[in-house]
Amino acid sequence: KDERIALQRNLIALAIAASLLLLGFSIYEFIQYRKKQELNQRLIKLNENILRQKEELEIQAQQLSVMSREIEEKNKLLEVDNRKKERSIRDKEKRILDFAFFNAHELRASVARILGLVNVFKHQFYNRHGKAYRQKL
Repeated sequence: KDERIALQRNLIALAIAASLLLLGFSIYEFIQYRKKQELNQRLIKLNENILRQKEELEIQAQQLSVMSREIEEKNKLLEVDNRKKERSIRDKEKRILDFAFFNAHELRASVARILGLVNVFKHQFYNRHGKAYRQKL
């Protein structure tokens, strides 16, 4: 009978130890389950944030595309405007060069002829008839 009692005690002790082990394992699994749930919730929130950011980036990409096209159009208009201004500057430069040529050659040549005639007249006035004219003056 003692052996049987000892065996029963051992079985009870083993059952209690197994129950405690099972309880400990159950608690551990429950804690792991809760952690997984929390991590899944965090992942869901992170995924939502990522999707929201993706949508925002897509909107910004569309806006950048529109802005890029606007800039290209403005650049084309500026290029046309620059070509017009460049032509205008070249025309003005040609007119200035023509004026400078006229001034340097045509106008100065006429003035130089007049000055030459004045010098000739002065020399002739004083040399040939200088005394007669001076006396009359």
